[in-house]
Amino acid sequence: MTYRQLNAAQLRVTITDIEPPIWRQLVVPLTWDLGMLHQVIQAAFNWWNYHMHEFRIGPLRFGPVAETNDPSAGLDEMSLDETSVRLLNFGQRPVPAFHYNL
Repeated sequence: MTYRQLNAAQLRVTITDIEPPIWRQLVVPLTWDLGMLHQVIQAAFNWWNYHMHEFRIGPLRFGPVAETNDPSAGLDEMSLDETSVRLLNFGQRPVPAFHYNL
């Protein structure tokens, strides 16, 4: 058996502050960017993409730049483009916690 490089990530997405816990287990390609991950999270929970969203990873914020950097949205902070980073950019271990905010 030969060693093959990892090509997918197994993620557990949990909605916080809800009892009993509501979660989904996802397996997604490591080549996906955060925008693609947003779409699969929406589908996994049967949501319809009605709200702005962002990913918080450590001190960084990622989102759909056209929306989150819109001055009329009233947001104080700037977000980085969610399509500019792929899951494989985070390495294998330790994987940082992602926070997905709607």
